[in-house]
Amino acid sequence: MEQAPGLLAGGRRRNPSTRYRHSYFPSSHTRSEEIHRSQQRCRLQRPPASFGGSEWEILSVRGPLTAEVLQLPPEKAITDGAALLRLLPEYEPLPASERAGIVFMPHHASLPVGNWKQVCEIAGFEFLDPLADSRKTVQRIRKAKLVIADAMHTAIVADALRVPWIPVVLSPQSNSFKWLDWTLSLSLPYNPTTLPSSTLLESIRSGSLRFYGEKHFLKNPTQSTAIERYRRVRRLRSWKFWPYLRWRIQQLTLDLPTRIVRWPIFSGLRRHLDYSRTCRAAEELRRAAESPSFLSDERILMSKLQQLASLMQMLKT
Repeated sequence: MEQAPGLLAGGRRRNPSTRYRHSYFPSSHTRSEEIHRSQQRCRLQRPPASFGGSEWEILSVRGPLTAEVLQLPPEKAITDGAALLRLLPEYEPLPASERAGIVFMPHHASLPVGNWKQVCEIAGFEFLDPLADSRKTVQRIRKAKLVIADAMHTAIVADALRVPWIPVVLSPQSNSFKWLDWTLSLSLPYNPTTLPSSTLLESIRSGSLRFYGEKHFLKNPTQSTAIERYRRVRRLRSWKFWPYLRWRIQQLTLDLPTRIVRWPIFSGLRRHLDYSRTCRAAEELRRAAESPSFLSDERILMSKLQQLASLMQMLKT
């Protein structure tokens, strides 16, 4: 989930008998909601008290924002470890002549309230379910001509497999800190296209996020604004009354309006509004597909992969 500013730290204790890889402060519809709740619980967990001390060796982090927040040397910022998929024989990039089709993958948080599969059908693109089998999904990305990504790791995989990608934003919950952290690691810009909500419920959810600290999208983010936003969120979440206050605010701004619009008396109106929103989202998705795509420089990517591979060898020894 891409709500809280995410830091991905790969490291180990200096005691060679114990090795760790931690993700802190973040790196079916029912299943999507379960994943969301699980990730929310993980974000409330603190790292070990010894983390960052002399007994720890931080091998790498995702990008320069993470390195600055953790007060690490710039050389520790390599790139996201998902790029290592490129080194597996079954994921060897295909030539452009062997790739076809435009695929779109939303973040799984959009599934319970959005209608993005139908949006793709109207737009003429292939919908990739973020909860489908990961190996099949990666292979489909590998064989695509173009990837439109709301989920950051969709773009990371596409870039590693040399498939052009276009970033989009479906929700203010999209984490600009994470995206910018990764794109800067590969000397790429981050210029996403914002898409409208595909349903009334999705619109209600998007509008409520800012009230309980889950709005993480920044327009035209810079390294300094993204880090300042991250620190502001951390200060808010460290306030002892915040968990209760957040729960109360979410009840008023999200849960209550959602229950109201789900009343049977509003079913006809909701279907009408959902249809118009779905059609508009499909139109905007088609426009997004015509915008410039991105792909990191092959030399930069391979240099980063070589660094990560060397660190992986260190962990094995």
